[in-house]
Amino acid sequence: MFSWLKKKKQEKEGKAYKSVLNGLKDLYRTKLLPLEKSSMYGEFYSPVLNVDAFDAKPIVLLIGQYSTGKTTFIRYLLEQDFPGMRIGPEPTTDRFSAIMYGPNEQITPGNALAVDPKYQFKGLQTYGNNFLSRLEGSFLPSSVLESITLIDTPGILSGEKQRLHRAYDFEAVIGWFSEQSDMIILLFDAHKLDISDEFHRVIDIIKKHLHIVDMRGIGSVWGPGTGKHIQNTGDLLAAGEDLREICEKQNAKLLVLDPLSGGFGGNENDRTAVYDFVSSFRGWGDKAQCAMLVIGHLPKGAEARAAGFSGSTAWEASARSMWMLSKKGKGSEEHWLLANTKNNYAPLQKKKYLCRNEIGAWAEATSDKTAIKAYQAYKKKYGIEEDSDE
Repeated sequence: MFSWLKKKKQEKEGKAYKSVLNGLKDLYRTKLLPLEKSSMYGEFYSPVLNVDAFDAKPIVLLIGQYSTGKTTFIRYLLEQDFPGMRIGPEPTTDRFSAIMYGPNEQITPGNALAVDPKYQFKGLQTYGNNFLSRLEGSFLPSSVLESITLIDTPGILSGEKQRLHRAYDFEAVIGWFSEQSDMIILLFDAHKLDISDEFHRVIDIIKKHLHIVDMRGIGSVWGPGTGKHIQNTGDLLAAGEDLREICEKQNAKLLVLDPLSGGFGGNENDRTAVYDFVSSFRGWGDKAQCAMLVIGHLPKGAEARAAGFSGSTAWEASARSMWMLSKKGKGSEEHWLLANTKNNYAPLQKKKYLCRNEIGAWAEATSDKTAIKAYQAYKKKYGIEEDSDE
């Protein structure tokens, strides 16, 4: 017993692997797996990993109440129907569907999917046959699915009736999927102001994968220099150091700073200060492998709206990619335009015309005329008066 603890004669040369993934597989198989088996880790928490799970594709998990467009969203991504797809105004998706790549269209029952060593769903056996009967694998040839796996979930209804009639722990299953997922997308209905108690609990479960830092009352993350040199235009402040520490601890891949004015405490018209601020976070982001999205809210002045930003031109010059959301037209011809004005590493994306459609949800229109027409219908339906010119 505990033979894995015995020290072996060290090799003179370190073992070389063809890739990092191969190295991780070998380390797990030779170091962690024996420890998990000897401590019966798989019996108390989660079944041990199959080595093939290291080759599994990233998972994108979709969660939402019924009829919020989860299945429709997946169909839009795939640009085709998938086996087992059900769409309707009433609750239709009553099971968990793992949508994956396959040479032919087919459906695999959950019991078979959970024991197949090629996939990463072995841990779902813990939740019993009642759940596995509500799980299926949907396979189809799609270029999108060559790099990701999509998980479609049952729509969450209101009231206790649905929860009590389930024969498995829905929230625990969601928790398992959220831990395995590389991205979680929550979908809401803009016209349902309230959400069910169960949806509240589900959001609480996945909150640990999203960290929101309230900077109000804390101060800026970067501000006027406190260094010894007069040339120093700014420094990372205590709040900024705390924010970076949180990102590193959470292994965050995206930091969203909203609004910019709340985080940048320097002079936005000072070109050098702007460059110092951006360079500081860019250097840290490259090292921490964390991208940064900065959201600036423009003043209503005509000059700022025309430029697409306020302050120094260094904001645009130092950004790797820049998008501008602006209101176009007046009165009955009002609509919104989302334009990609800069991309350092990719072609500029097509302009997107946005409007409120007749049910009040934000929608993309094919042209400015279509956006104007849809927005007029929305205003007419809800009795909204024409906006004054800003």
